[in-house]
Amino acid sequence: MISAAIAYAAWKGNPRSVDRERYGLSAVSVGVPSVALLAYALRMRADVRTMQYFWELACFVLAIALLAVAGGCLIGVVTYRRDPRPPD
Repeated sequence: MISAAIAYAAWKGNPRSVDRERYGLSAVSVGVPSVALLAYALRMRADVRTMQYFWELACFVLAIALLAVAGGCLIGVVTYRRDPRPPD
């Protein structure tokens, strides 16, 4: 859902201050930390009976959400088109 919203905004040319290069930079700058966070959460191997399990779950959920944002920005690189309206 997050990826679709970002890709749709890129397809419509919104926001005007963001262009194709900025979508690519955003995809990389959000994607790399999310992959690192996902690797950290997967290597944690916390037991369900400990409080560390909730930390692992929070890291995993945040990593998946950030991957969705990075995926939307990556799709935005391909689907971006300029807004046909003249700038204000």
